[in-house]
Amino acid sequence: MKYANIESDQLINNRTEKMLCNIGDYLQFITIDSLYEEMGVNKKDVIRLNITDVKSYRGEYAVLPLNYAIFNENFMTDGKLDFSDRIVPIFLACTLNTIGLNGRKLLEDTHNVNFLKRHEPIGCRDEYTMIMLREFGIEAYLTGCLTVTLPKTQYTDIEREKVYFVDAPYSVKKYIPEGMLEEAVVTTQQYYFSKEWYENPNKIFEFTKDKYDQYSKAKLVVTSRMHVAAPSIAMGIPVIFVKDDIDYRFGWIDKYIPIYSYEDFSKINWEPKPIECKKEKERLRKVAIERIKKYIDQYEDVYLLSQMYENDEHKKLKDFYNVTHKNFKVLDRYFQEYWHGKEQIEYAIWGLTTAVDEIYEYIQEKYPKAKLVKVIDSFKDTDYRGIRTEKPNILTGNDSYYTIVTSVGASNDAKMLFERIGKNEDMYCLVGSVFL
Repeated sequence: MKYANIESDQLINNRTEKMLCNIGDYLQFITIDSLYEEMGVNKKDVIRLNITDVKSYRGEYAVLPLNYAIFNENFMTDGKLDFSDRIVPIFLACTLNTIGLNGRKLLEDTHNVNFLKRHEPIGCRDEYTMIMLREFGIEAYLTGCLTVTLPKTQYTDIEREKVYFVDAPYSVKKYIPEGMLEEAVVTTQQYYFSKEWYENPNKIFEFTKDKYDQYSKAKLVVTSRMHVAAPSIAMGIPVIFVKDDIDYRFGWIDKYIPIYSYEDFSKINWEPKPIECKKEKERLRKVAIERIKKYIDQYEDVYLLSQMYENDEHKKLKDFYNVTHKNFKVLDRYFQEYWHGKEQIEYAIWGLTTAVDEIYEYIQEKYPKAKLVKVIDSFKDTDYRGIRTEKPNILTGNDSYYTIVTSVGASNDAKMLFERIGKNEDMYCLVGSVFL
């Protein structure tokens, strides 16, 4: 069984030459890689998936830990969660928040609830997501974002020279201490990358790592971005989180730092201290790694066994019921050889099986003038189509009507009976298999 991680979160085909990217998404994938590294997973054993391949993947069975939105459009078909059956998702730190989608409405679909219940407990990035999942009977727990577990950097105060404003709202400008902004680095998390970069996502990962390496040397970070604030906390950098309006996505980060909304900008502490959260980071990583290991321990042998026999060609094989009980091909071959061109046809049915109605209707469709005159059944005493059932012993070799044996279990017995009473092969059809 393999380990999987997402390498690109964008659709490459049918795109414009350049497309906007929030590099915080790629930091989430880097964080999953850091868990694998701590677990000692060989990089060669990690399957890299474009997010658009999650539904169609047909490689080796793999676990896919997720620190992402639950209802991402690439994980869904017609509003329903839809992962490849070769992927076992592990929802480590996820959110209902998805641009353009209503998480609560999607939870009202029983398919989505049942899917999440199969993979519970669900680690939730924010408390709203946890509460909502629990409301729908899904086991859930609150984790915050896994990016808060990244390693602490060891730069000295002398090496930390710059203040970074990363997508800080313009409305906070008038509250910034005099002289701070002029000497700061003002930057963003959003960049336009070319199609070439998306086709070779290593370039985006390297860009993202370089950007966060720059942040790691900051003496202060001021941001409205979760995936700047959380890793900065983890790296031991003082953080000021500022956002005009606060939504439920951030219902966890106040464990570590104040959240300043527009009404609070005048109260901002512009000289915050770095946060020590070593124990919290260790606990969060421990839970995440244990869940991944548990899934591997639980499923690896099962899925390796399954994959040993699986073959996509098997999907082309016919349905057992249709082949065994409703084998119209056998009937067609018999009709073509013995009934074709005949005007008057009388026949008996032997066996009131689950398929008898379909076989009767098929005969009537093919031969509307054919008349059912006898119903044979060894065990049932009832009426069928207005005809009382009789036992097989009423059959003779001289009967003028054809006999269609619909019962799979009776086919061999019927064959022996017909041979014994001298019934010609053109006068009966055995829908079930007959053996030597």
